[in-house]
Amino acid sequence: MVKRIEVSLFTAFIGIMFLYVLSLSIQPVEISIDEVQKFEGREVRINGMVSDVFITNSNNQIILLKSMNEKSKTELAVFSEKPVDVDINDVVSVEGKVTRYKGKLEIVTDGRIEIILRASQNISLFRLSKYPANYVGREINTTGYIKSIEGNVITVENQSYYISTIASPIDLDEISKEDHVLVRGLFLYDKQTFSYYILSSKVVKIA
Repeated sequence: MVKRIEVSLFTAFIGIMFLYVLSLSIQPVEISIDEVQKFEGREVRINGMVSDVFITNSNNQIILLKSMNEKSKTELAVFSEKPVDVDINDVVSVEGKVTRYKGKLEIVTDGRIEIILRASQNISLFRLSKYPANYVGREINTTGYIKSIEGNVITVENQSYYISTIASPIDLDEISKEDHVLVRGLFLYDKQTFSYYILSSKVVKIA
């Protein structure tokens, strides 16, 4: 009886050690963007700066990451199965699997994206649309294309997201419909119309 118990304990111990070693083997490997080609099919953790972000028709998110090494020109796409609150110039840490799509390597993640460092006041229309309550009462900058101009109200659009902006007459003289603009101003909520808008301090045409 004692021997049988000892064998059972030993078997349980071996099983626990096996599971522990297995868990270590499937932990994400921390790599740089420049090393990604060596880890196809592996779970990795990678840090980088967001160079672009957009939503697909199926409501997935594509994030383009560039290396933190200024000498590196490598850029890597991250496919996130659910949208994450990130913006251009944010520094992020991503965990996911290195896969190949249309011949190019990318990382597929289920949303395991951590913000290491937020960009300054530059807020995309995507973030303003998805998380508006985070920015009410704050001075922000955002960019987009002028969809319409009605009186002193312009509608700025970017990738199907848009915001109404109250602009000054001086700025209105310098801009036209379809111009690419930077809007700087106060992000506010109108309780009467149940809508968000920007009270701009400056609207500038950009290249």
